[in-house]
Amino acid sequence: MYDLVNETGFNLEKSKEYILFIEIILDGFSFSVVSPSDNKLLAFKKKPLEPGDEKLVAKHFKEWIDSNDIFQNSFKTIRIILFQDKFTIVPDKFISEELKNTIPSLLFSPGYEGFKITENPIESSDSKLLFTIKQDLEVVLNKKFGEYKLV
Repeated sequence: MYDLVNETGFNLEKSKEYILFIEIILDGFSFSVVSPSDNKLLAFKKKPLEPGDEKLVAKHFKEWIDSNDIFQNSFKTIRIILFQDKFTIVPDKFISEELKNTIPSLLFSPGYEGFKITENPIESSDSKLLFTIKQDLEVVLNKKFGEYKLV
């Protein structure tokens, strides 16, 4: 089910007190459970994949989360870390919907079909990190987790 890093500290019944981190990369997935009150890593598991087609990430990810009981629990916070090579930083003063619609064709083509632009603020520099996420992966994340922070 999951590999415990600290067998004595992990209590799945307290999952609403924990932060769940999920890492998604082309060659695999991992999750870790952290107790913010103790500042401890409680559980960790990695699922390696053969490097493959980016189009299959959502399918493999859905199979992985469906096969791990830990994802049936509610957590205080869920953070999804998505490693993506399609990104750019844009100063806040230049951000507009028109620019967000233009950036994919300028920076990410060819092969942008099926991707969506999303953004994270970078407060220290008054800018935003714009990056892509496969739309089918976003559907899986929304359906399974509802509220999460994508970084």
